[in-house]
Amino acid sequence: MAQLVEDRSASAGICLILVIIGVVCLGFGSHNAVYRYCIEAVPAFIALLFVWQRKRIGVHGATGVLLVWFVVFASICMAYWKLGPGVTGMLAIPDLATFSIPQIVLTVILGVFSLWGTVGSFLEASDDNMGERLIGFVVFAVLQVVAFWISIQAFVPKR
Repeated sequence: MAQLVEDRSASAGICLILVIIGVVCLGFGSHNAVYRYCIEAVPAFIALLFVWQRKRIGVHGATGVLLVWFVVFASICMAYWKLGPGVTGMLAIPDLATFSIPQIVLTVILGVFSLWGTVGSFLEASDDNMGERLIGFVVFAVLQVVAFWISIQAFVPKR
C-alpha cells in the first residue's frame, strides 16, 4: 500500500507546476514546437499528480525530474554563454544564436526553479527510506530522459 507524504511537498509541487508551465511556454516560443515540449513535460506532470495525491513516490520522482531539467537548462545556458559545449547536439538545438531574449530569460528562470525544486524535494524526502528514494529518483529521471528521446523522433510533429 502506498504511503502518504505529510504536508511537506509544497516546494516540489510548486516547482513542478512552474517547470511544466515554463516548458510549454518555451514550446510556443521555440518555433511553435509545442508537441515536442508537451511530450517532454509528461514526466513532470506525472510526478506532480503523485505529489498532489501526497504519495512519497511523487516527491522522490520530483527530485529526479527536476534534476534532469536543471542539467538541461544549465547546459543550454553554458553553451549559450560559451562556457562549455553544453548539450546542443543531444537536444537537437539547431543554433543557440537563434534564441530570442524571452527564450533565454525563460531558460534561466526555469533553471532556477529546477534547482530550487531539486534541492527542496531532496530535503523534503530526507527522512524517507533510502531504497524508496533511489527507486523513485531513478524511475522518474529515466522517464524524463526517455521523454526527451521520444520528443526528437521523426514521428513527433515539429510544429
